[in-house]
Amino acid sequence: YKFLQVEDKKYLRFFLYRAEYDFILDALKEKNSSSPLPKTLSLTDYMKKNSSVDIDALEHSRNLTEILNAVKDSIYYRPLTGLKLNPETGKPSYWEAGVVLENAYYKAIFSYLSGQYKGLGRKKLKETLGLEADLINITGIIRIHRSFRSSLEKTDGLLIPVTYHLKPELQNAL
Repeated sequence: YKFLQVEDKKYLRFFLYRAEYDFILDALKEKNSSSPLPKTLSLTDYMKKNSSVDIDALEHSRNLTEILNAVKDSIYYRPLTGLKLNPETGKPSYWEAGVVLENAYYKAIFSYLSGQYKGLGRKKLKETLGLEADLINITGIIRIHRSFRSSLEKTDGLLIPVTYHLKPELQNAL
């Protein structure tokens, strides 16, 4: 880490954001209030020191309010506040939560790569992550058509707002 150029050190935070994404999804899974969040990821010193998410609070969260308090300083806070709660469970839809977290991650990383990142691997990173976002969107469209037909009118809001080869015309045709 200490041998990296400044631009590359800034890019490393997106690995941290991805780990935070996984922790938040784990916290949103159904669990009883006495069982803490399972340790699905091992925390490195870098993660502990640089995470904008309060991992300890997230680990012991029992409801959405506690999860929101744990992520209040992260890129995920605003998207999570927009989720509607299921009146029966008091939690948001796990699927919709995953979609908004994924969208926040890809928006942040593409915004950084398109504007601020000047590192040597910029073109390759944009290509790799762009293809990944396109494939996730294609998978999402297929999943919506097969399982969530009632969500077809909301498709644009459920897809990653980043396109690389998958242009809006093709997306609409799918």
